[in-house]
Amino acid sequence: MASTLKHPTASIYTSTIPVNVQQALSSPEWLQAMKEEYQALFSNDTWELVPREPHMNTVANKWIFRIKYNANGSLQRHKARLVPKGFQQQPGIDFFETFSPVVKP
Repeated sequence: MASTLKHPTASIYTSTIPVNVQQALSSPEWLQAMKEEYQALFSNDTWELVPREPHMNTVANKWIFRIKYNANGSLQRHKARLVPKGFQQQPGIDFFETFSPVVKP
């Protein structure tokens, strides 16, 4: 069942946020948001697809869906984010270094 979210200042607009990928794929707005996220990951060289070898541990991922609103409460856009389940990785096996994007003044 999809959840309904309403922005506090939006008086008439209500949109359904999908709770799984199957629901998102059935909606043109969410499908477009997923395509934009996927394309952004490739164009920013966030990761690259490589063939899986038997000794490799694969990290699953999850789609997160949100609705973004303008300051006046009107719909800005549908946003989909693909996030890895990093807790499935093991230090020294799946990764050797960590990186935290923190700005140092």
